[in-house]
Amino acid sequence: MDLILVAQQQTESLKMVITAEEPKLNEFEQYLMDQNEKCNKAMEETEIKKKNIQGIVVEQSDKIEALRKLSEQINSEKEDTEKEKEVAIRLADRMTNKDLTELNAYTAPPESVSFLMKIIMLLFDEEKDVKNKEDLSNWFFGCRNKLLKNVTEFKERLKRRLQNEEITEKQIKKIEPL
Repeated sequence: MDLILVAQQQTESLKMVITAEEPKLNEFEQYLMDQNEKCNKAMEETEIKKKNIQGIVVEQSDKIEALRKLSEQINSEKEDTEKEKEVAIRLADRMTNKDLTELNAYTAPPESVSFLMKIIMLLFDEEKDVKNKEDLSNWFFGCRNKLLKNVTEFKERLKRRLQNEEITEKQIKKIEPL
């Protein structure tokens, strides 16, 4: 029976140790639950940040794609513009004194001719000399008197303008309302 008594005493002793350690165990269990909750919150926040970053990446990718397309469009338009400049230079090369004489003969130019003269004046930033900008005939006479006096000078000036300069944003805005 001694064995049973010893076993009972040991059991009682272990119960007392367990009872004494139980608050520490409960405290540690609570600590682990708190840490687990913090980890879960951190994971949720990380997931939200991850989704935000993914959204930003998609948005940036869309912007990059839009820029790429815009760049392609600009390059295409630049090529077209270069071709049109070459056409304009070739046409200017064919211009003769006879052509200027014909233009000078107009006393009441057609609207399309006056409109073309307006574009030429704007191209050379000469609109300051046009008194009544609403009247197309004023553009015609201003261009004829200022730019189209001498065919050789006009050709050279046009070539320089087309070869060495770009059309400015200011000039585009002046033409757009037309």
